[in-house]
Formats: sequence, structure tokens, C-alpha cells
Amino acid sequence: MVGVKFLLVPTAGACIHTPPPPPNQMAIVDFKEGFSLASLYTPVTVTGHLQTGNTSAEVGLSDGSIDVTIGYELDAESIEILSAY
Repeated sequence: MVGVKFLLVPTAGACIHTPPPPPNQMAIVDFKEGFSLASLYTPVTVTGHLQTGNTSAEVGLSDGSIDVTIGYELDAESIEILSAY
């Protein structure tokens, strides 16, 4: 499995709608081991080293793309896939 980077947001799909959540509600997660989900709506718990600092990333939207500012970077050590609510 290839490593993966993704945005961790407070609610499923929040990063693909305009406006995106504020920077203090988003973290870019880097998980070198990689993992796969059955659905983007699957809740996860991420454990790792969290750093503050504004980072920018281009995010694909349903009608194009946008540059967003992300308030946190998380170097993940593990990801636990939780049962759906």
C-alpha cells in the first residue's frame, strides 16, 4: 500500500464544499503506511505528532478546485477505522 495524505475535517465532505472549514478545523494528515476506506463517511481516529502552522493545499471541489489554508499538520503513527454511527 502506498502512503497517503488527506484532510481531516470536522464533518464528512466539509472540505469539498465552499466555503471550506476555517484553518483551525482542518489538519493535513500524512500516513506513510497508507490505508483504505470503504466510504469517505467512515469515521477514523488518528494518532501521531500534531504541529501548528499554516499550510496551503489545492483541494478538488465538486465544481473545480480551490486553495485552502490548513491550520495543522499531523504526522500519523496509526489510524483506527471506527464503526459507522
